[in-house]
Amino acid sequence: MIPRFLTGHDVNPHRNLAREEALLLACDRGEIDSPLLYLWQNANTVVIGRAQNAWRECATERMREEGCTLARRTTGGGAVFHDLGNLNFSFIVPRAQYDLARQLSVIQAAVGSFGIACEFSGRNDLLAGGRCTTARCSFARTARAWRVFCSRRKKSSRRRASSPCPRA
Repeated sequence: MIPRFLTGHDVNPHRNLAREEALLLACDRGEIDSPLLYLWQNANTVVIGRAQNAWRECATERMREEGCTLARRTTGGGAVFHDLGNLNFSFIVPRAQYDLARQLSVIQAAVGSFGIACEFSGRNDLLAGGRCTTARCSFARTARAWRVFCSRRKKSSRRRASSPCPRA
């Protein structure tokens, strides 16, 4: 039986994304029968969606100069910069138990325990002080569901690497 809470200790984006996919496949096989929360971080990485063109979406030359890793996730969505200043959290959930409001309320309570009030946005993200603190990617497979969120704790000057038009 896989525990209901896992913490990653590796900051390699390719291994983290592969571990996340392995958890999803375990859920597909029925080996995960209740919601699982997986917390993980990536070091200096731009993660792009499954259909994105890295050369159009990312400042690839700047990424190369700064030693930034490029990784592709199985979900759609835009380019997102990850570093050790943000925490990624994934809910691996059997589809019958998937409840976005419930899963987001877990994160809302965790953020609140640090004295930071946050609220649900109209896009099913969380806002703190009117600013987005989470971004949501999602992926569903057979009878199981998977949701991934990325929570930023701080701004990074390297975030501009995920923009096609980096700013100084």
